[in-house]
Amino acid sequence: QTTRNRITAVCQRGETQFVFLDTPGVLAEATCSAREGMLRFTYPESADSRLTIDFARRVGEINHPKRFSYQEIEILSPTEFQGEIYCDHRDGGWGHGEGNVDYTLYFHATCSKPLEDIERIGGDSNAVLRCRFPTAKGETVTLHVALSYEDIPPKPTGFDFDAMRTAAKRAWTDEIANRIAVEGGTEDERIIFATALYPAMIDPRPVGRGDGFTRRTVFSGWDVFRTEMPFLTLFFPEVVTDTVNAMMGVMESGRRDTLPVWDLFGCKSGCMIGNPLIPVILTAQEAGLGGIDYAKALDLAVKTTEKRGNLACGYTPDSLSETLEYCFDDWCVSEIARRLGRDDVAV
Repeated sequence: QTTRNRITAVCQRGETQFVFLDTPGVLAEATCSAREGMLRFTYPESADSRLTIDFARRVGEINHPKRFSYQEIEILSPTEFQGEIYCDHRDGGWGHGEGNVDYTLYFHATCSKPLEDIERIGGDSNAVLRCRFPTAKGETVTLHVALSYEDIPPKPTGFDFDAMRTAAKRAWTDEIANRIAVEGGTEDERIIFATALYPAMIDPRPVGRGDGFTRRTVFSGWDVFRTEMPFLTLFFPEVVTDTVNAMMGVMESGRRDTLPVWDLFGCKSGCMIGNPLIPVILTAQEAGLGGIDYAKALDLAVKTTEKRGNLACGYTPDSLSETLEYCFDDWCVSEIARRLGRDDVAV
């Protein structure tokens, strides 16, 4: 841990993020694979080098004591520990807690150097792990962590940071090269296009396997249904198929009474307007994507528009934006039904 004025460099080098902490003289680097990550620390010579892990921090949350969340840590050996981090929205987090997002992150970690003087502080709701060990000048200590949202993952093996970094770069390059060939344009335009591909290929992200498909989340529907999702339908159709099935699964499970608008782990994050998954379903149907039960999708879409849509009068009072969005959703439902031969719905 460090204060802002003690950080002299924060950079990205390929698939590696790194920061140099000036006062302790430590270089910290991070890289990852699909479900694992590595942190590599290069220390100065010291009899009192340290590593601190705060298990209670999360994105979008002010650092304050937790009341409803907890962290369980099991130290298996001086080089291995595992556990789970339950994040309750009442303690903050995504949308400062207003998104009602609750989830559990499971982890399994190994360290390339035995951790000495391991100390756990903060209790079950604000756990911090501290350890101290001697290091030679330029010595590296690598922490290899496997993550899962379903259960504690198997023990990660190996500490080849550079190999993981190279594999990450190759994975991105191969994925793009096997799908897309770019011709024409200026160099700047090609760079902009390649840069835009990066966030487009991150979400909706895989978080676990379902029955025959990869369960995905972080579907920011209203933001992406006009742009990213049609693009993915053309070039990464399996992502769209998995996303539609995952979002339908959220509703079928009873966690939502409508198709998700902005999904994060199936929770009722509830933001934006409209029903953006419905036009995604129609686009997939028009493109002939398989692996989707369109009859079931139609049924869920109808139920969704009955709960989230224009009133019987055909518009939403005092909201032109909502009126237009829900009218478009209704048209999409009609088109899905028409393609299925459901004239009773396509009115």
